[in-house]
Amino acid sequence: MILSNDGDFSNLIKKSNCNDQSVSNFVNFARNARGHIKPTLLAKLFPEITFSPTSIEFVSLQEALENKSLLPNEASLMSATKLNRSSLIGLENDQRLELECRSCPTTGFHNIKISIRDNLGQYLSTEWVKAEVGVPVKALVSNSTQTPTFKAIDPSLLITKTIISSNPENLVRAKTPVQFFKFSKTINSGEVLQKDHISSLQLVRPGTQARVLIKDGTITINGFAEPLSYGIYDQTIKLKNSKTSKIFWGKVIDNNSVVVEL
Repeated sequence: MILSNDGDFSNLIKKSNCNDQSVSNFVNFARNARGHIKPTLLAKLFPEITFSPTSIEFVSLQEALENKSLLPNEASLMSATKLNRSSLIGLENDQRLELECRSCPTTGFHNIKISIRDNLGQYLSTEWVKAEVGVPVKALVSNSTQTPTFKAIDPSLLITKTIISSNPENLVRAKTPVQFFKFSKTINSGEVLQKDHISSLQLVRPGTQARVLIKDGTITINGFAEPLSYGIYDQTIKLKNSKTSKIFWGKVIDNNSVVVEL
């Protein structure tokens, strides 16, 4: 079983008298091999090597986890290694694997228990694998270094990229209206924007009339009211109708603007 394509494959070959180049060629082939590799194909690809066993089957940990529904939708393994840093688990022909992951299927780091049994189901040994699981996320990446400021973020300072992240809940998503936030922490050029890089700007404040959009189905009515508290983007606040003194709630959607959904 291949845990990670770019990991340590040093224990792939138990014994060999082949030259270093031949061994290296086979290891590079094995990194991306999947399925049952027949003796005829091995002989064609590596005529200078005699293999034992004569055929080899390569299975990825990602495939095995997917087959057991232990990965979130569209998820991928960002890394996976055994405690000894090896990226392989070798089995004999009559052996099989059982996977157990109590914290799956979620993103983040997981300890995966892999039990090895013989063809009669008798337990033989256990391997523990530490794996990092990520999902694709449309995130924002800074195109220059930015430092903390009280000014609103200029959206042109950020570009949208799809990345694989094991902590998507900490990232600022691409559709976030960043112009309603400010940088509160230094972010370097090329760095992915995380929630702790920014903080909300006060968009409405007591003493300044706020525009109110009252929506009832397809009908929209414009008006003004007095905010009774400070408000940030997407926050629900209390307002007062200056003419009737009626108190109502509205959601902040822009500078000095709120919406009331009926």
